[in-house]
Amino acid sequence: MKRDGFRPEFGIGLVLAVFLLLGDVVRAEIPELLRRPGHMEFATDPVEVVGAQGPVQLTTPGAVVLVGSVRSTQVNVNAEGLNIVGDAANEPSMAVDPFDPNRIAIGWRQFDTIESDFRKGGFAFSEDGGRSWTFPGTLEENIFASDPVLSFDLEGNFFYYSLQPNRGPGQWACYLYKSTDGGKSWPADEYGFGGDKAWIEVDRTGGIGRGNIYIAWSRFANCCGNRTFTRSVDGGVTFMEPINVPFEPFFGTLTVDPDGRLFVVGATDLFGSFVVSRSSNAGDPNVVPKFDQSRFLALGGSLPRSFGPNPGGLLGQVWIDADHSDGPTRGNIYILSSITPFAGDDPADVMFIRSEDGGSTWSAPVRVNDDVPGNGAFQWFGTMSVAPNGRIDVFWNDTRHDPTVTFSEVYYSSSVDGGKTWSTNQVVSPPFNHFLGYPIQNKIGDYWQARSDDRGVNLAYSATFNGEQDVYHLRVERTIGDGDLDGDTDLSDYGEFVACSQEFGTFCDRFDLDSDEDVDLVDYGGFQDGFSGACGVTIVEEPEDSAVCPGDDVWFSVGVVGEALTYRWHRNGVVIPGADGSTLTLEDVTHDQAGLYHVTVVGACSQAMSRSAALDVPLSATVTSQPVGGSICEGDGFSLSVQATGVAPLSYQWRLDGEDVPGATDGDLFVGRTDGDDFGDYSCLITDGCGQVTESEVVEVERRDVEIHTGPQGGTACVGAPFILFVSAHRAVGFQWFREGVEISGATQFFYSVEGASLADAGDYQVVVSNECNDETSEVAEVIVNECP
Repeated sequence: MKRDGFRPEFGIGLVLAVFLLLGDVVRAEIPELLRRPGHMEFATDPVEVVGAQGPVQLTTPGAVVLVGSVRSTQVNVNAEGLNIVGDAANEPSMAVDPFDPNRIAIGWRQFDTIESDFRKGGFAFSEDGGRSWTFPGTLEENIFASDPVLSFDLEGNFFYYSLQPNRGPGQWACYLYKSTDGGKSWPADEYGFGGDKAWIEVDRTGGIGRGNIYIAWSRFANCCGNRTFTRSVDGGVTFMEPINVPFEPFFGTLTVDPDGRLFVVGATDLFGSFVVSRSSNAGDPNVVPKFDQSRFLALGGSLPRSFGPNPGGLLGQVWIDADHSDGPTRGNIYILSSITPFAGDDPADVMFIRSEDGGSTWSAPVRVNDDVPGNGAFQWFGTMSVAPNGRIDVFWNDTRHDPTVTFSEVYYSSSVDGGKTWSTNQVVSPPFNHFLGYPIQNKIGDYWQARSDDRGVNLAYSATFNGEQDVYHLRVERTIGDGDLDGDTDLSDYGEFVACSQEFGTFCDRFDLDSDEDVDLVDYGGFQDGFSGACGVTIVEEPEDSAVCPGDDVWFSVGVVGEALTYRWHRNGVVIPGADGSTLTLEDVTHDQAGLYHVTVVGACSQAMSRSAALDVPLSATVTSQPVGGSICEGDGFSLSVQATGVAPLSYQWRLDGEDVPGATDGDLFVGRTDGDDFGDYSCLITDGCGQVTESEVVEVERRDVEIHTGPQGGTACVGAPFILFVSAHRAVGFQWFREGVEISGATQFFYSVEGASLADAGDYQVVVSNECNDETSEVAEVIVNECP
């Protein structure tokens, strides 16, 4: 069977080509391991939560965290802007009004308690560009709702698409909610087919398909088998019967290019590959869409899921977006995903590819994260959005600063040349422990979302700055050099200055006050004077990493330019009570205080956050190879060995029966010829460079020589009566009895017995006990035989 429009890219081999030609006939032969989604949806019943939404609600201050000029604001807060203790929120998606970017809505999976897997469709709205948020509640209070996805049209309507069980045909389906007031209310829902990890896109071009709503999903928990695509041409009131997308891509997204062509991307069952399918007529409301082109993609790896920092979920989706700018990159199609590389030691990298010919051919993959390859770091939840001016914005979670893979930081990079080159990676969030606050499921969701405009980019993401899973909004401003917005030098200009300090270019000339083609701290002095009260904040000396011994004192300090400053130090993203100076002093530190330390500095009108400095307080040495004891013959030699790791230098002291062995101060102990004093219990004390002592296991070196414990005992026997002699010996292998010095034939047991004694049996008896080491002869045992009456 031939598939129209198919052409494998990047040398996909003959075996894969055979699979493609056989089509559906081969599906049953694909190993289950390759078809396994990594997670599945399971509906649960609602639970009553005391205090989560009721009058006894426990709260803490809503989190607002800053990294330089980038501010993250908690979204899932109550009416007073407070964090709700004990809940969880993840998988955020976002809609932004294209005509009023201050109007933003975010939806997420809302768990009222982490003790239950029951989740609802949470939502919040902002009318000030994300600086503050209102969380009115959930779409429907007692309806299980998962996998929220938001989008918007050119009329300013917002759409919220959600997976729900047992409300329509089939066990699972999705419902579409529409808001006409910027996400404040979602009054109605419409059945929209759908399934697990659905994604929605609205045609925002000026063509025939303007306003069309396109939806694709995976086949794992859905309404309609392998028919995983639908369309609405009436604003979401009705949807066409679903159709099949070639090769059934899953865990992916959709986009519409400037010509109105629809692209659907995702992973496939075929050897961890990716596929993108195009429909050139999806915009025509009078025809059933046809996918006229499919291409397999080479991203340098496979889609990672269910391990590492997100053990119960995806490590990201496959993202696709189109360039709608008026420049030379117009019409480009971009794909990005976190992948597990086929080669190398990195578990997850963010990879990008580009098509300049409508998806027919694709570039070689480009690695967006700029850390050193092979360092074992996870770059996960890679997410992409393209601005109307063609700038590509990318965010991801990154563990490069934590080798234990317990803490992630959100990173950002961008490209202004169609993805050929990328800006230096920038940290835009404090570190957070991604393992906190699991709501029964072992994950922090499966995705997040970014939305770009010409002036910057918004990100809705999940993090644990409160010690539990919450949803946050951040914005990276990209307003570089377009003039004063309000005719004076103010904080909007400060954001431009920060950006120019990191990336000098033509647009940054107005901040280059000393005309040296470099925006730096010299310019900052003049720039700062433009503010009333000189209120800018710039960190000029970062806290440094430190490795100390337990019991030592350690200091972290920060150098800052600015006035009216306050400081707040954090450990692993959590505020340290009372740590409010430019220097943080830790006295008599313990291993439990190891971690990542940073400080937030707040001035009169701006804030900055330092880098995260690592504190290493090592545990005592660890024995990696224990000594092994045994038994030997006296006079033979033996050796014992121990291996350990720890803070250098390591020193050793062997001990015998709890006492130091003189001169035995190496990892190896050798005794050339043993005597009786060399046998006993041995161990080794290892002292590390911090003076911490670790003891190896205690092992015994024992004597293997035979040793008579109890010798035969003589006595008097009557003629005709039985008598028996026996010996008790340690480690004996052989025995030989003697009478009057003459070997008794066949007497080779630990005992010698006579059933009826005669006068001839009287005499002196001995036994020789032996093993491979030695022989030992017993004392003489005299046997007297008498005629008894």
